Amino acid sequence: IPDRGKQAAMEQKKFWLLAMVLVLGFSSLANGFFLKLRELYLTVPGQCQVEPNARVNCGYPYISAQECYNRGCCFDSSIAGVIWCFFPKDNTGIDSQNADVMLIPTNDATVDLPGSLPRNAKIKDVASVQQCQESLGALNQPLQNVIDLYRKVCPTDVKLQKNCGYPGIPADKCAKRKCCFDSKPPGVPWCFFHIIVEEGKEQVSVSMNATTF
Repeated sequence: IPDRGKQAAMEQKKFWLLAMVLVLGFSSLANGFFLKLRELYLTVPGQCQVEPNARVNCGYPYISAQECYNRGCCFDSSIAGVIWCFFPKDNTGIDSQNADVMLIPTNDATVDLPGSLPRNAKIKDVASVQQCQESLGALNQPLQNVIDLYRKVCPTDVKLQKNCGYPGIPADKCAKRKCCFDSKPPGVPWCFFHIIVEEGKEQVSVSMNATTF
């Protein structure tokens, strides 16, 4: 009889072990299934076709592709100097007022604001301009007038040419990325980002590419 009790106990343990394996296996399959559905959704034509300078940040620096997909976002690390993990085009949950989009994307570079603001006042994004308007009350001209004082150009100084492509990229591929192209001189990026310059002034190192994500 004791042997039968031990055998019954062993059978019961096997039953519960098998049940746990089945539950864990089902959970894993279900999770993988939903992740696959999400990835398939992101492959719908046009969902992730967002211009680099229009991407809305959905992650953090050096986020992995899998974690980005887990958030329901698009991932593209093929272009240096721009956001890697970003919201798809038809994401209706984006708050455009608080979205992390740079008005003049920079790498720690800033541009002086003209007018009656102090010379140390800087413009980095829409939020900072609005804060200046609210706190200082000194920005008398419309925001668009401020933006119009700057223009986008292709830098002629090789020191200002930030890579927008890959070695040997053809002109048509560079044009699709809406970047500048110049295959001369050798040894420098052929495909590179525009820069922002103030009207009537020399080119300054204010890159059009956003901080890498």
